[in-house]
Amino acid sequence: MKTENILPELWETVEKNKNYSGKYMRLFNWLNKDNLSAIVKDKNIFWFELNSNSQIPNYIYNILKQWGYNKGLIYLYDLPERPI
Repeated sequence: MKTENILPELWETVEKNKNYSGKYMRLFNWLNKDNLSAIVKDKNIFWFELNSNSQIPNYIYNILKQWGYNKGLIYLYDLPERPI
């Protein structure tokens, strides 16, 4: 299983769009406080890793999930349950 940190890709998107969109400016401000340590990608599944004592606001959570979906990824906790 090979995982990859795709947080630098998010930073590129934010840097390109922060002057044009309010949501990216809010995301930039939140990321700039060093709240997110990684966005881990394993094949087509992704999840977030927060720094200690960080909490993710709902609006940031929704932006991050949408960004992943736009890249063709599936959020880990949105996977369908498999029977045991």
